[in-house]
Amino acid sequence: MSTTNTFKIYEKKINSGKSSYRFFFIRKELQPLFDNLGVFTLICSDGTHYSNLNVTKSGKVQRYFIFASEFFNEHPRLQKHDEIPFSINKDNRTVQITI
Repeated sequence: MSTTNTFKIYEKKINSGKSSYRFFFIRKELQPLFDNLGVFTLICSDGTHYSNLNVTKSGKVQRYFIFASEFFNEHPRLQKHDEIPFSINKDNRTVQITI
């Protein structure tokens, strides 16, 4: 069963702003889609894919993120705050995004 929604891209600066990394923020109402998904493959509409990703929970309110700096390095046109459509296939543990 597939479900379609959007991620939002965020960027965090480290080392006094000299470095940064980007991640997909998963909205609270979408978090149940990722429960028990475990390690998954991110498949991009341009044909690239990234394996062995997982959702990271952080903060006191247990926000969900997918850290994907390597993905953003390959797709520099994506900017923070962009909305990226995605769908999940839990049966084969894949997340398909459209860029």
